[in-house]
Amino acid sequence: MTTKSGHLSAPVGLELDRVNKAKRHPILRGVSLAIRPGEAVGLVGPNGVGKTTLFKVAVGLWQPDQGEVRWEGRADQVAARARRRSIGVVGELAPLYPYLSARDHLEMKRRVNPGVDPGRITVLRSALGLDAFWTVPTQKLSQGQRQRVALALALLPDPPLLLLDEATNGLDPDAVRWLRETIANLTQRGTAICVSSHVLGDLVRMVTRVLFLKDGTVVADEDVAGRSTEWMEDRYEAVMGRALTPLA
Repeated sequence: MTTKSGHLSAPVGLELDRVNKAKRHPILRGVSLAIRPGEAVGLVGPNGVGKTTLFKVAVGLWQPDQGEVRWEGRADQVAARARRRSIGVVGELAPLYPYLSARDHLEMKRRVNPGVDPGRITVLRSALGLDAFWTVPTQKLSQGQRQRVALALALLPDPPLLLLDEATNGLDPDAVRWLRETIANLTQRGTAICVSSHVLGDLVRMVTRVLFLKDGTVVADEDVAGRSTEWMEDRYEAVMGRALTPLA
């Protein structure tokens, strides 16, 4: 069987099966999705629709009220622990310590991941341009600089699954291009990636499939390979409806 991403009988890395989650009120309502090795998937939807909650459930920070989260086809406790070790995260789920520098963060992450080659820190430091603020506490950095540190942390252990929550926030055009090219390289090596973003033009160039989240559920699953920004914006409006009317 050929999947949407073009993989022949591709194994599933992360799978959510009819997941419900509520906090005072329902947030996720029967969400089902699958992200396979070598696939970059986008996640879009209005503010407050449940994107970050979905990521929290996927990582294991929150347990679903109903439904299952499976890693490599399994939903037991062993699989849950393996899932947590296998996911690199950028965004609200992985905040930085304000008094630690980029160097401190990466050295600490390497110590808790003893299999990481120390030379990988040097590679990421150079690739993400961290030298200019290498020893500066992150509380003194700009949003874009903090985002670069967060990306380096997520990529350091070379995880099989990346969850990037609004990963382009604050990034300049050079960094966005670097992230786009890095995502392409990682998927070729078999990494599974899910990216949420409100910047549809950036997202459509980073992923090959987009899930549209509305009212706490996935309402559309679209192949976007080769699609334009205009197509993506029109499709978003068709699926979600226009929330705001421009001023005359």
